[in-house]
Amino acid sequence: MSKDIADTLNALSDEMETAPLLQKQKKKKFGLTLPIPIKSYSLLDDENEIEDDGHHTQLADSGKRFIVVGLGGSCNIYQEFDHMWNFLSHSIKKKRTPEQTIWIDIQDPSAKDMKKIEKRFSLHPLTAEDIVSKDTGEKWEFFSKYLFIVLTAQTDKDPIHSTTQLNILIFDHYVLTVHDQPVVGLDMIMKRIGTDYEVQIMSNQQNINILPEQTSDVQYKYGTPTTLAMPTKLEIEQQVKDVQMIIPSPDWVLYAFIDAIVDLYIPVVTSILNEVENLDELLSHLKSTEQKEMLQRLGVANRNIVSLTRLLENKERIARLVAFKFDRFISEHVSVYMRDVIDHLEFCLDRLDISKDTLTHTHSTYLMRIQIEIARTSSRTGSVINRLSFYATVAAPPALLSGVFGMNIYTPGQDVKDVSWFMGILASMLLLAFIILAKTRKHRPIRVYR
Repeated sequence: MSKDIADTLNALSDEMETAPLLQKQKKKKFGLTLPIPIKSYSLLDDENEIEDDGHHTQLADSGKRFIVVGLGGSCNIYQEFDHMWNFLSHSIKKKRTPEQTIWIDIQDPSAKDMKKIEKRFSLHPLTAEDIVSKDTGEKWEFFSKYLFIVLTAQTDKDPIHSTTQLNILIFDHYVLTVHDQPVVGLDMIMKRIGTDYEVQIMSNQQNINILPEQTSDVQYKYGTPTTLAMPTKLEIEQQVKDVQMIIPSPDWVLYAFIDAIVDLYIPVVTSILNEVENLDELLSHLKSTEQKEMLQRLGVANRNIVSLTRLLENKERIARLVAFKFDRFISEHVSVYMRDVIDHLEFCLDRLDISKDTLTHTHSTYLMRIQIEIARTSSRTGSVINRLSFYATVAAPPALLSGVFGMNIYTPGQDVKDVSWFMGILASMLLLAFIILAKTRKHRPIRVYR
């Protein structure tokens, strides 16, 4: 642990000797009273397996909470910062080895809590300002005592539109994560840590001598050794229990978060690619009544591709910086794993590029189909108008004659008693119509058929 946090913890121990009790009494350590956490569970306990929906109930809840992982083989959750700091300051000397990593996860801290966090962990004021701000954006900042990284994490099953700001601060021997809402993937990391602990336990059992067969149940129950040189089963179990709490390193927590976030995006990217391919296939037999739905699906797919590309490109940039630049806080071992995360990010971005190209082609084809439909409709409309215009032209001269001779005035032939004038007028009308038909037949326009 760095010198600043050690000095701060020592000062805190002196302050709390005269401080009032913070919460219900659990038991006394070093003459002081420790608060009871609102929840504490072992990461290796079978009863704390991740539930069917992928979340621990407590970790998925919203609201303020403080989690301490890395002390005593358990995950302790507190409601107030002072309670968490009380536990941390008194447990760190007893339970922590010199190289042991502590992970503190903070959710929805108040402004007062942020002042305490800034003071206790010696944060730069700009770092505290970025944590409080909700629109900092994904970035990194390098300080003398810590590395500050801001990521965009998911808050529920919709990883594209439901996001929150995840702040990660990497120190030499501890790591802080601060976020406003429950982060999807936190339970996955807890489970992964528990699995790593279990591997450590199994590997240490190989170095323990096997008990002789004559060890009795009574000896096993009360820890009575068969010989002075041989340990009992109870002692072996105690040795195994002592090595269970190991978080690899602070930079490993950063890698685990980025890896969990990227793993959640992989099925989303695959589903978008499948959706774009389906749209491209549906376009070949699209009905006119389905054009509106197709346009909506094209728009949604395009927005998802743009959003995912923006999110993943920023993470790839940060992952490359973490893997190849920050030797001060990122070990070579974690850098190797970060390269695997970069491969996953490149895989997702390549698929998004394919989806974008396919969607562009599909959208162009869709617009061409719409233009063809509009051209056909315009052609049919023009054909009908031309036909009506032709009929109106043919009927215009006869209508003119009938209008002239039908006026309520004196006209030639009005006093004639036979039908000669009527037949002459009718013949003139037919002759004019015939002349117009002959002229239009000679200059017949080109017809457009469906």
